[in-house]
Amino acid sequence: MLRREARLRREYLYRKAREEAQRSVQEKKERVKRALEENQLIPTELRREALALQGSLEFDDAGGEGNLCSAALFHTEPTSVPTGLQVLFSHTGQFPT
Repeated sequence: MLRREARLRREYLYRKAREEAQRSVQEKKERVKRALEENQLIPTELRREALALQGSLEFDDAGGEGNLCSAALFHTEPTSVPTGLQVLFSHTGQFPT
């Protein structure tokens, strides 16, 4: 029982760290995209990463990705990453609304 709780705790912390990393990358992409659309200078803290972020912006669209079954269960868009609550509820058979 203790091993299981320790494993679940590690998985939770890993998932939260991964979600935060994805959130920060998405925020950076949005800032670069906004600067390019408004024809402004790219923020100084993003200039080194700007080319890589701009290249990955081309592939950020709503088509062809994701698991449609999980999207239907969680009432989210197919490309969204499941949140911690969605993962937790998916193991119990109950789904948040």
